[in-house]
Amino acid sequence: MAPAMPTTTGGDNSRLARFSHVPRAIDVPLNEAQEDDEDAFVEVDFTSLPEDPTELCTLLDNENGARELWMMIATAYSKKGQTDLAIEMLNRGLNSQTIERGAEAQKMPFWGALTWMYLQKARESPRRPQGFSEPDGKYRERYLETATSTLNLASRVDQSWAPTMLARGVNVLMSANLTNEPMARGRILENAFSCFEEVFKASKSRNMYALMGKAKVSYARKRYAEALEMYQRVLRNKPNMDPDPRIGIGLCLWHLGHREQARKAWERALSLKPDSYVVKTLLGMYHLQKMNQYSPDSEEFVEHYQRAMKEYMQVAWKQHPSFPLSCLGLSSYFLNRRDYVKVERLAKKVLEYSDVPELISDAHYTLARIYHAQEDAEKAKYHYMKSDALRSEKGTGVDNSGFLPAKIGLAQLQIQGQDLSAAKVTFERILATQPKCVEALTLLGTIYANEVFTACGATGVIDIKPEIMETRKKAIHYFETIRNMWKDPTKHLEPDHNVLLNLSRLYEGDSPEKALQCMQQVEQLQKDELTRQFARQYPEATEEQIAEYVKEQVDPRILNNIAVFHYQLGNYEQARILYQQAMAALPNASSKDSTLDSDALSTSLTYNLGRLEEACGNTDEAIKLYEEVKKRHEGYVDANARFLYLAMKRSPEEASKLGSKLLDSNGNNPEVRALVGWYMGKNRRKFPSNLAQVQEDQEHRLHKHTLQHYDKHDRYALTAMGNIYLIVAREMKRETESDRDKRSRMYEKAVEFFDKALLLDPKNAYAAQGLAIALAEDKRNYSVALQIFTKLKETVKEGFIFNNLGHCLTSLDQYPRAIENYEIAIKYNGEKDHNTINCLSRVWYLKGRKEKNLALDSQKTQSIASFKQSLSLARKALELSPNQTVYQFNVAFVQFQLAQQLLALKEHQRSLEDMEQAQTDLEDAIKTFSTIAKSKHSPYPGRDIEQRAVMARNTLSKQLERDIVKQREYEHQNAEKLMEAKMKREAELRRRREAEEAARRAEEEHRLALIEQRRRMQEETLGILSKKESALIDEEDEKEEKAEKRKRAKEGKSSGGGSKGGRGKKRRKEEDSSSEEEGGRGGSDSESGREGKKNKGRKRLTKGKQFKSKETIDSDDEEMDMGAPAEKPARPTLPDSDEEEALPTPKGSDDEDDLFGDDAEPAKEKSDAPAGDAEPMDVSE
Repeated sequence: MAPAMPTTTGGDNSRLARFSHVPRAIDVPLNEAQEDDEDAFVEVDFTSLPEDPTELCTLLDNENGARELWMMIATAYSKKGQTDLAIEMLNRGLNSQTIERGAEAQKMPFWGALTWMYLQKARESPRRPQGFSEPDGKYRERYLETATSTLNLASRVDQSWAPTMLARGVNVLMSANLTNEPMARGRILENAFSCFEEVFKASKSRNMYALMGKAKVSYARKRYAEALEMYQRVLRNKPNMDPDPRIGIGLCLWHLGHREQARKAWERALSLKPDSYVVKTLLGMYHLQKMNQYSPDSEEFVEHYQRAMKEYMQVAWKQHPSFPLSCLGLSSYFLNRRDYVKVERLAKKVLEYSDVPELISDAHYTLARIYHAQEDAEKAKYHYMKSDALRSEKGTGVDNSGFLPAKIGLAQLQIQGQDLSAAKVTFERILATQPKCVEALTLLGTIYANEVFTACGATGVIDIKPEIMETRKKAIHYFETIRNMWKDPTKHLEPDHNVLLNLSRLYEGDSPEKALQCMQQVEQLQKDELTRQFARQYPEATEEQIAEYVKEQVDPRILNNIAVFHYQLGNYEQARILYQQAMAALPNASSKDSTLDSDALSTSLTYNLGRLEEACGNTDEAIKLYEEVKKRHEGYVDANARFLYLAMKRSPEEASKLGSKLLDSNGNNPEVRALVGWYMGKNRRKFPSNLAQVQEDQEHRLHKHTLQHYDKHDRYALTAMGNIYLIVAREMKRETESDRDKRSRMYEKAVEFFDKALLLDPKNAYAAQGLAIALAEDKRNYSVALQIFTKLKETVKEGFIFNNLGHCLTSLDQYPRAIENYEIAIKYNGEKDHNTINCLSRVWYLKGRKEKNLALDSQKTQSIASFKQSLSLARKALELSPNQTVYQFNVAFVQFQLAQQLLALKEHQRSLEDMEQAQTDLEDAIKTFSTIAKSKHSPYPGRDIEQRAVMARNTLSKQLERDIVKQREYEHQNAEKLMEAKMKREAELRRRREAEEAARRAEEEHRLALIEQRRRMQEETLGILSKKESALIDEEDEKEEKAEKRKRAKEGKSSGGGSKGGRGKKRRKEEDSSSEEEGGRGGSDSESGREGKKNKGRKRLTKGKQFKSKETIDSDDEEMDMGAPAEKPARPTLPDSDEEEALPTPKGSDDEDDLFGDDAEPAKEKSDAPAGDAEPMDVSE
């Protein structure tokens, strides 16, 4: 008897096909009846078999019924799905009189059939519950043990009988799925493969059931290419085989990345067996996976969802409510609808009936999600860990393998339990093996970001401690990785506005431009969503209407944040537009969102707009806005502080009153104390010059009080105290050694405060600057100070940094770099910064003085240009501040030095024009010196200045007059030589320019010549190849013509006579006529023939290994393009078997039949597959 393969009932045509050899009825002969007696046979109608087979067994036993009768009746019971009765019939047959005692060979068919029946029952039965040890329970393990015992009986008689060997292979394969230990499972699968291989070899490679078994084992080992080849071989040799190998072909193709080809294979299988619930479930999983590639709002999403649920999943489940894969697929549907009762029932049914580790893992994951949503942390944790362990390589779940969604769910539980350290470890383990896991990147980045935000506190200022900065760097890295993944169109990832908002907060401190980009992306996401909503609601709306609607509906909080970043970047006009737009959108937003605090947002917008107007110089408008804020909320500290700041500029008396009032009402606010302290320092009449005066200083008392009674770590107060001591040190006397010691101690006191501020905030630029100034002024350590200022200029974009850089570089005699930094400082401070201009004049003078003392004539000549530049800048500083006696002296001093330097040069190194101008300037300098010598605010003793004026009048002026006469005579005598030298110099410059132009033209001509040469070579190569190809085609044509002539000659000889020749002529005429007709339609014969040969030749030259397609999967004309494998799936979890299961449809209860109630509708969001993705799961075989 041929082995009975797994069967199905409940309307599945596969069962009828498998039992097509069973007749409708059989006749059982009676022992005592005559052959011609009408009652010599008893007819047994298989369409109405009794529910109790005892009567049939008695009949067969009494009449010594043949072995075939017992087997046929048992098979008939199995055909009806009554496997228990079939087993009873076979056991009674084994003990009947038909089987001779000791004739073990006669029992072989019974044992073989019993084994397949027990395997069938194992598939139909649930697994033994954990901890359940009842020996007679009707569970899968019990039936497999019974099947093993029966196989052992048969093996004692004949170990090589094909049916029992096949059954042993299936038995071992099913047993492998019952173990969760990977190594043990691998050994069991190896045994199963050996069983099938032995049968296959014994049949000389003709037993397709054995080959199918080998394919199933290879699939279970995840050797999908190997399994695919075996399934295709089965299909080629037995296209109508049941179970259908197309199912296995589709599963292998799915895992190899060819999902569309897998769908075609399954659709072909469904067309052959329309009632196959296995194939319907697989197609439903395909559409669930396909659905997730589209937006939930798209028509494609809804179409795939409806096909998956209505056309496939519901129908398959109603056909077979115990099929694990369909139960698992439907559980995700009800999970999205939050129908946790049905989800739990479906998931537990998977645990009862599935023996595939992947499916069991998915069921545990589904249960974990239920308990997670119900806030039952203990149960959720148990099922997450169980799900992860089932997919782990070591079976423990503690290694980096396992089930990714379960690991993420476990980490989320850890976050909810405030065990953030454990959650970070979990996520980092995930990223170690899957660095592109979006969920892990998002959650881990959020954890680190929240740590940074917590460290910032209410101030919102990023704490610059090294550990906090490292945490911030990690958060930014994870979020930026996600942003880069959004740009990959193959991943179909939608941007997450929460990621962008967190990233914007992380950037806002030191990278406002990046923070702005993040907020603009959030705004664009909301605009896109609003546009889609309005377009769906009003399909005929114009672009202008849509734009107007979107403008009114954008969240004003987003607009406010974008405007703030524009303000920080100096884009004031854009910021004003956004603030106004946010104010306009506020009423609409508050009416739609009841949780929105419109009053707080309106107050913030008004205050921000006031800051904007203040920055733009519109002080009156800013004051109005601040007053409006104060009317709404009198205690709004920031508005009161800005109001005070503006009052400081207008009226000192008013500012003093407002400051005292604000300090009384908000004296514990560090910002208020800092502002009032700044005002006191700004308006002090005289700087203290000793320690006693320092103690009486109002600003000093205020900051000291802040440090003693409010916050000893207040960084502003510490920096301000350091600045006070620094200023005092500058003002102290330095005549005697004692004075210098006191001054040095005052600098040390300032350094102490700066050090404390820097210890709390290593990036405090103002404290670092104070420290550098103290080092430069007290210790003359300009090199260290220069290093500090160089670092500061990277973070602080202010003019004073470049001023101090210029001072240090000047002291180090690095005049060109000093000039460069002073010029940058002027750009920051403005063209009216006379102090910096005066410093720039000084450094140009020092540069000229240094060049004057150099040996080369050219360098001495260069000093004149430096002195001129110094004089020009000194005059500019004097124009900006005409009452500054120091600036007057500087101008006169440079004029005096310029005249001296011109006198020191030789005639060929100077010009008459410079000499005459120096004479005029010297006269002005003499007058200025005389005036300053009499002034009370003279920078130097008056007598010294008067002596310089006398020297200039009596000596320098007269010497200058004599040299002017000599210079005039020299230039008159050498005018022609000077002109000739000038013309030669111009000619030389012209010649160089022409030579450079000629070289450039030659290089361009050479480049064009190379391009033309390459083009000609390519054309020649193509011509040669074309000739060779034509020669090959002509050669093939000649060969075919000769072969045709030989064939015709041979046919003529074999037929003989003129009639054959006549027919040959007639045929040639018909061919010629056909050729002429074709030529009239599509060109000459030679051209069409040559083109055909070309195409044929190209086809022969094309090579490429492909999987079998049309001849192995579809019987129609549709082909599967397997040339280029698709992208490897992120988590390929597909059925662990390929054929339809022999699971009968349980009668079930009414609530199971009415599981859906109304027709299923698509969920509002993407459907979650049981394992995190909507992919086909593992099918139990």
